[in-house]
Amino acid sequence: MSRSNLHSMMPSSARSGPGRGTRARAGSAALLALLLPSLLVLSGCLSGSSGLPPKLPLPIIAVLTITNAVQLPPGTQGVTYSDTINFTGGTAPYACVSATGVAGLTLQPTVTPTANGGSCVLSGIPTMAGTFTVVFDITDGSNPPENTLGQSFTITIASPFGTVFTPGSGEVGVAYSQTFTYTGGQGALTSCTLAPLPPGATAGSVTFTGSTCTIAFTPSATFGPTTVTLTAQDSGNPPSTPKSTSTEMASLTIFAHVAVAFSAGTPGVGEAGQAYSLSVPTTGGVPPIANCLFTGLPAGTGLTMSMVVGTNCVLSGTPTAADAAASPITLTVKATDSAANPPNTTAPVTATTSAALNIHAALAVPGFAPGQGEQGANYTLTIPTTGGILPLAAGSCMVTGLPAGTGLTTVTTSSPNCVLMGTPTAADVTASPISLVVTAMDSGDPGTSTPPATATNAAGSINVTIQPPLAIAGFASASGEVGASFSLKVPTTGGLLPLAAGSCKVVGLPAGTGLTTVTTSSPNCVLSGTPTAADQGAQPLSLTFSATDSGDAATATPAVTASNATPVTVPIAAALTVPPFTPGVGEVGQTYTLSVPTTGGVLPIASCLFTGLPVGTG
Repeated sequence: MSRSNLHSMMPSSARSGPGRGTRARAGSAALLALLLPSLLVLSGCLSGSSGLPPKLPLPIIAVLTITNAVQLPPGTQGVTYSDTINFTGGTAPYACVSATGVAGLTLQPTVTPTANGGSCVLSGIPTMAGTFTVVFDITDGSNPPENTLGQSFTITIASPFGTVFTPGSGEVGVAYSQTFTYTGGQGALTSCTLAPLPPGATAGSVTFTGSTCTIAFTPSATFGPTTVTLTAQDSGNPPSTPKSTSTEMASLTIFAHVAVAFSAGTPGVGEAGQAYSLSVPTTGGVPPIANCLFTGLPAGTGLTMSMVVGTNCVLSGTPTAADAAASPITLTVKATDSAANPPNTTAPVTATTSAALNIHAALAVPGFAPGQGEQGANYTLTIPTTGGILPLAAGSCMVTGLPAGTGLTTVTTSSPNCVLMGTPTAADVTASPISLVVTAMDSGDPGTSTPPATATNAAGSINVTIQPPLAIAGFASASGEVGASFSLKVPTTGGLLPLAAGSCKVVGLPAGTGLTTVTTSSPNCVLSGTPTAADQGAQPLSLTFSATDSGDAATATPAVTASNATPVTVPIAAALTVPPFTPGVGEVGQTYTLSVPTTGGVLPIASCLFTGLPVGTG
C-alpha cells in the first residue's frame, strides 16, 4: 500500500489542510495506530510469507512542524531584520509561502533542506512598532499538502532608536551638564560620541550608561552657534537585529561669561528733582538677561525703577534728595542671565559691579547782598549758583530787571557763577535799588538722561545799588587869621564810602603857612592848623583838595579819586591889631567921638570894648 493510498484512507479531519491544528495531528496518529497491525499482516500476505517478516520497510512520517520558540527574536522598526524559521516533518519538497502579522517582514521562498525538514528566512525592515502575532505558511509535498498555519508566534518590534537632542547653551567658566535618554532600539547603549567638541570638552566628557548619554564639561571659550552631532549605538540583537545607530543634530552655543560694567562716565551724576535714567550694559551670558537688581541706594532717593531693557540694566526715577558730597552712594548692579533648565543644566549666572553715584542738590541762585557800584567806575558782579550738574551751560546766564541806560550790559557765564559787567552811567535812587532777576541753567548729564535744570533767584533777593560818582564841590570856604586856630571842613558827595583812610590831600599850600594838617574824616576832608603868615600881596591861598573812596571788592569796583574842579580861595589875614592912637581932647557938655582904627584880622570887626574910663565920664 502506497503512502498516497494510505493518506486517502484517512478521514478528512486527519489530513493536512488549511486550519489544521493540534487536534488534526492527534487524529492522524490515532488512525495510524489502529491500522498498523492490519497493515503488517497485509504486508506479509503480499510477500507470500506465512509469518511476520523480520523487518518492516514501511516509513513513519512525522507531522510538519515549525520548531522555533513561540517568542521570536525582537526587532527594531526601520532596522533590517533576519531570522531563520526551522521546520521538521512532512514530505519534501517544501515551499515557504508567506508570513502574516508584521508589516515589512517577508518569508523568503528559498528553502534550505535539512536531514528531517528544512528552513527558510523571515527578513525585511519592520515598518511598525509593537507586539505582533505571526503565522507562517510553509507547505510540504504531500497530497493534499500539509501546512503550518495552525502554529502562531509572537514578535516584538521596538520603536526606532533615538533621543530628543536639545543641547541648549552653555557659558564660559560655568559647568555644563546635559543627559539625554534614548528610547526604542535593542538593549543598552554601546557607544555615544559628540562632534565637533566645544572648547573645554574632550572625548571623555561624553559618557553613557544604560539608556542615557551625558555630556559634562566646563567650557573654556565661546563656541557657535554651531551644529553638533550626537551619535549613539544600541546593543542590537544579533543575529536577527544589528545595532541601531542614532545620529541627532542640533545647535549648541557657548556664550561668554555674563558680565556687567558701567560705561565710561557712568553712573554719572543725578540732580534732586530732575529725571534720572542709568543704563548699564551687560555682555555675554545666556540671553536674555532675566533680572537686574540695583542695591546700595538709601531709602528715599526716589530711584525706584529697575528693569531690563534688551541687554541693559536700567535704573530710573527722580531723585528726591542729594547725597552728601563727601559720601557718594556706592551703587551696585547685579545682572542674572537665563542659563537655567530646561534645556540647560547650568544654573542662572550672576555678574556684579559697583561704582560711586553722586546726586547733586538742585541748581539754585541764592539771594545775597551784592555790594555797590559807582557811576562811571567799572563794575563786575559775580553771582554764585549752588548745586546742579556743572558746568553751567555756555551762555545760559540771563539777568533781567536792569533799567535802560544803566550801562550794565554784559552778562557772561563763568561756571559756577553768572557775571554782570559794565560801567554804570547813572546812579539809582538810593531808596529804590535795582532788583535783579538772575537765571542760570546747568549741563544735565546725557549719560544718565538727566536734563539740564534751570534756576532763578527769589524775587527781590539780589538788589544792586549804584552810587553817584565821588565829588568835591559846592562848599563854602573860610578865612584864616595869623595866630588863630583854623579848621576848614571840605565835604565829599557820592562815591563808595567810607573815604579811604589818609586819602585826603591838599595842593596849593605854600611852605610856612602853618596849615599843615589834612585829615580824612569820611565823608569829609579837614584842613587845620594855626596860620603863621598872612596872604602875600593881598593874594589869598588857592587850594585844591582830593579824596579817594573805598571802591567795592564785591563788585570789583575800583576806588575812585575826586578833586574840586575850581580851586578854593582861602584868605589868611594878618593878626588883628589896634595900633597906637591919640584920643584927642573932649569937653564937658560937648559931643565926643573917637574913631580908633584897627589893622589885620578877619573883617568885619565883630566887637569893640573900651576900658580905663572913670565912672561918670559920660
